[in-house]
Amino acid sequence: MEQAKKMYNTIVKAIENHGWHGEFNDEELSVELRIKGDDLPMILRLHVRAEREMVVLYCTMPFKFSQEHMVDGAYALCYINDLLSDGCFDLDLETGRICFRHSILYLDSIIGPGAIEYMLDFSVYVVDEFNDKLLAINKGLLSVEDFINSQEKER
Repeated sequence: MEQAKKMYNTIVKAIENHGWHGEFNDEELSVELRIKGDDLPMILRLHVRAEREMVVLYCTMPFKFSQEHMVDGAYALCYINDLLSDGCFDLDLETGRICFRHSILYLDSIIGPGAIEYMLDFSVYVVDEFNDKLLAINKGLLSVEDFINSQEKER
């Protein structure tokens, strides 16, 4: 548990270094950050998982895929996940809930604030880059084919 508390303190330091403000839960070793992206708001939740010796970040999208657009959404998320160097989007097929997840294992390691800052920056970038496109797919304003074609042009 001592290593978990050190990891939590590293997270707090990284957030302070970034100039961000969050809701810190010292007992649960967790932090919630509310961030305004270019288009949609984001809530990032970081948890130190002492039993697994890892830090996990979750960012749930502020919308869910409807059953009508679930398959297209799943295809889009698979395509995005293939592009990512770190983290992934998860989809709950029963509820349509979309969540970006990123983790860092600190087992037998010393993780500094820079690694946590990277985790935060990368997660915010990925969610901000794709949340509006996923919302457009969910509203039927963007086909998954058009989404993939636009991404291929940018590669």
